[in-house]
Order: sequence, then structure tokens, then C-alpha cells
Amino acid sequence: MQEVPVVWTNYVFSVYTLILFLAVVVCGIVMGLKKKAIIYRNYNDLFIVFLTSLTPVFFLFLGMLASPSEHKSEGQFVLYLFIAMEDGLLVWIFGRTLKDNGNFFLALLAFLTKVPMAVIFICSFIVFITPTGKTASNRASNRRIGLVLAMLAAPLVLALVTDQEGVFNLKKALSRRGIGV
Repeated sequence: MQEVPVVWTNYVFSVYTLILFLAVVVCGIVMGLKKKAIIYRNYNDLFIVFLTSLTPVFFLFLGMLASPSEHKSEGQFVLYLFIAMEDGLLVWIFGRTLKDNGNFFLALLAFLTKVPMAVIFICSFIVFITPTGKTASNRASNRRIGLVLAMLAAPLVLALVTDQEGVFNLKKALSRRGIGV
């Protein structure tokens, strides 16, 4: 009898975990579209979640600017501060989601839907703005993929907003400037 390599079993476990996670996100999207779960309460909630998903990008940028050899202890302090801030924001977002839904399992489903949707949109938008690739053809292809993902995710995310109010309401912001949406 042959032994199964550890690498193969880790790969299979990773694939099953990814499939399960995607199933949870799709279930959350369906529940949110049917208004059985509140994914994003309003545009302010949407903005807070998107801002929370943007903070790793901001700190990655700061880390690229800092020289790791000169200020190692300060860099570690900033990293720990960032982790504490991000964890605090995620706990606060989960608390708001729990308050909106009232049920722990619906809140967990909504949380596991809202954060990945924000990350997917942010990552696709970043790929659209700054595509990677060695050739111009690769960069153009990556830019198209980022644009398509952002264009597919944007209406879906906006459809998951329950109350069409808040400071960051796109329709109200554009109508104040005389642009109809």
C-alpha cells in the first residue's frame, strides 16, 4: 500500500476548505439578496468595511517605504499596532452585524460574506489600477480581469445594502452635484 504524499493531502484540504468558504459566501449573498440577512446595513457600514479591507494595503505601502534594517523595533511595533487595530475593527464590525441580524449564525454568515466581498472588490480594483505582468500584453490582460471582477462585484455589493441611506450614498452625493444616477 502506497502512502499519500503530505503535499497532496494539504492541497486537497486547501481545495475543500476554499470550496466550503465560497459556498458560505454564496449562501450569504443569496440570503442578503432575499433580505433574510442584513449584510450591509447602509452605505456607512459599507464604507467602514471597505476601509477596513483597505488598511492592510495602506500598511503594506508604509512597510515598503520603511527600511527594515534601520528601524526593526519600530517596524514591529507598527505591525503589532496594525494587527490590534485591524482586529478591533473586525470585532466592532461583527458586533454591528450581530446587532443588525439579532441571530449569531446569521450575523456570522453576514460577516463571512461582507468582509470577503469587500476584499474581492478592493483587490480587483487594485489589479485594475496597477496590473502586474512582465509584458504589456500580460498587464493588459490582468487589467481586463480586474475590471471585469470589479464590474461584477460592484452591483452585487450595492444590492446587498439594506437601507439606501448614509453619508456615503452615491445617489445622494451625485444628485447634490447635479448629476443624475
